[in-house]
Amino acid sequence: MHNKKRRKQARAQAKQKNQVKAYFRAGDPLEKTMSDWRPRLQSVDQDLNKFRGGMIARTRDLIRNNGYAQSTVYSFLDNVVGHFFNLQPTPSYLLLDRSFEWKAEYSKILKARWNAWANSPYNYADYYDELTFVQLLRQATYNYIVDGECLGIVRYRGGAGRYRLKLQLISPERLSTPESERANPDIIEGVQIDKNGRVVGYHICDKHPSESGAKTWKYIAKRSTTGRKQVIHLFDKERPAQKRGRSIFAPIIQQFKLLDDYKITENERAIAQAMFAAVISSDMPSADAFAALGAEMDDDSTPYENFLECQADFKDASGGLAINGSKVAHLATNESLDIIKSDSPNTAYGQFTDANVREIASGTGLSYEQTSKDYSKTTYSSARTAMIETSKRFATMRGDCPQKLANELYSLWLEEDLELVSGYPDATVVRFAQFPAAWVSAQWLAPGKGEIDPLKQSQASKNNLELGRTTLADEAADLGKDFDEITEQRAYEQQQLKELNLTTVTVESDQVIENDDE
Repeated sequence: MHNKKRRKQARAQAKQKNQVKAYFRAGDPLEKTMSDWRPRLQSVDQDLNKFRGGMIARTRDLIRNNGYAQSTVYSFLDNVVGHFFNLQPTPSYLLLDRSFEWKAEYSKILKARWNAWANSPYNYADYYDELTFVQLLRQATYNYIVDGECLGIVRYRGGAGRYRLKLQLISPERLSTPESERANPDIIEGVQIDKNGRVVGYHICDKHPSESGAKTWKYIAKRSTTGRKQVIHLFDKERPAQKRGRSIFAPIIQQFKLLDDYKITENERAIAQAMFAAVISSDMPSADAFAALGAEMDDDSTPYENFLECQADFKDASGGLAINGSKVAHLATNESLDIIKSDSPNTAYGQFTDANVREIASGTGLSYEQTSKDYSKTTYSSARTAMIETSKRFATMRGDCPQKLANELYSLWLEEDLELVSGYPDATVVRFAQFPAAWVSAQWLAPGKGEIDPLKQSQASKNNLELGRTTLADEAADLGKDFDEITEQRAYEQQQLKELNLTTVTVESDQVIENDDE
């Protein structure tokens, strides 16, 4: 009796405990709508690294075989890097105890030297002598988008050209833990850390993991003994202690796969319907069918084979009728001609595609129009809103990958250049060692973001200049142009026009442009 009472009390306590609701329903394990959704709470390395290889393999396969995925990648490349990425030196002349005039003169000389190295047709910047500086940035950004990270080794090699600096881009998969160090907690997916969790070096395999044969790993310290960067490893660090990157396609790869499978299924159904225009159906038994056609069954053939053969002979012999050139079939007894009506494309196909493409666009940070390449339903206002939002995404990625990589290379290049200095106004290696950040400060000029309506944009730029909210240099940069080059070229053109007694072209307009959505 006593045990029965205890069991009853235990059941009552358990029931009361189960009825206690969590303060936040989002974490309540008993919430009916989420009771079977119980993800594990793990470190960033446990969350990411275990499935990282499969995630990258699926992403690459998707980009190879899916038009939307490939278009997304190249939309990022064209807007984040583009076909040029020009240096705009902005040394801190105040920290360097110089004048603004010195900064302007120094920047012009520096740009000329940098362009001779970075944009040389001899590809001085590339370790393999195959890519220019901007092509290296595009390749690194491609890896950053698809794999979630880019990896480069700084090399110094003599040969053609004045500078020894080279960049060797390698596949991020080669950054891996040596087989003999699998149990070492200080090596995380090839990244070596110290006791404080700081990255101090990288283990690089001599082959891709998928290649056969013996593999060897080489350890390269993050910085040399003099403090120069030796390995450049860039990724979007979303959580503290994260050591490897994540592809931007990870959250939406399932939507891509669903869309791909649905598209293939719809296409196959449409092809199958197009292959058969009509079907002849008959419910006659085999013996009756043969008798109706005046044929006997062959003992060596199946009844169905004999039926088809006799039916074909009957149709050939009948010849059919013709009315005004149109042929009329003469069918056998109990046969009917059923015309197949195609219902492709499915009425839900467009809605399904649009819904998935919108989710894909949202996941990547692009607009629906940029992802689908469909601008048929876009107004001026909606297109401009989408451009403003996506331009923020492009600017963020530009700062995280190509611009950061360019700054790293520029810093190493400038240090080497100043060792060979001649022709710089008041430049000394000692000054660089004292204030390296002041010397290497720079901006990077990429292709402009484009204009939906150039006339309206020009009017807005004019208003901003009159209100003092922008400068001519800023307006030129928004168009992807160098203000110094513009002014020098305009001065030359005006001088030429003057010498040839030609009229100088000027444009003055106070026209107010009204906004519209057409």
